[in-house]
Amino acid sequence: MRGAAGGAVLVLALAGCVTPPASDPSAELVALERDLVEHDDYALRWQAARAALGQVDAPETPSAERITYARRALGHAQAAAALGPARVEGHFYTAVALGRVLQHASLPNPGQIGELEAAGVRAREVDPTFRCGGPLRLLALLYQKAPAWPVGPELAGEEDEIEALFAEAVRVAPACPENLVAFAEFLVEQGRKDEAVARARQARKLLTRGSEREVLAPWELAELHRRAREVISASRP
Repeated sequence: MRGAAGGAVLVLALAGCVTPPASDPSAELVALERDLVEHDDYALRWQAARAALGQVDAPETPSAERITYARRALGHAQAAAALGPARVEGHFYTAVALGRVLQHASLPNPGQIGELEAAGVRAREVDPTFRCGGPLRLLALLYQKAPAWPVGPELAGEEDEIEALFAEAVRVAPACPENLVAFAEFLVEQGRKDEAVARARQARKLLTRGSEREVLAPWELAELHRRAREVISASRP
């Protein structure tokens, strides 16, 4: 049911909603890294991590370059977490960056799954509402997709815990379609088709709103629409 380390965290690529759609992440990353040469700063570090993750996800980024950007994101995020251990951004982007590294590395390191979980847990402790309930959604996806313990986390495959995390993400960020789509996909796996369709339809309504077109990058909107449609199609008799 759960594959090797790299494939296990593939779905974490959509866990964070990290790309600022109104900006050019490449130009932003260059500017932030230039400023970091002169002054190491918490905000500059996590913003650089976010910009590098935007490059990982950007459709125009060559596939061979994605791992380089993922590692740059991880370095900045870990530095941010060290500078501001009581703040959420460094921990959250560390977890997302680790997911991207595992996704794009030619030889994924299973040991990084534990690091990913630890960063996600810490982000949840600091602020579970950050980025549309991102820490909650990330942990739910990790436990849903990761390989079983001892390669993966102890909670891998624990359906009650996964459902509780998705439900909490929806509760703290009900207007975020990412939560609803991911929850719907989990419900399909559980054979709860009516509930899955209801969540997917809620997500599609949210995705048509102007506010979501401002928050999400175009490729994110298209991908969430596709996933919601697939849930509905998969649930038909």
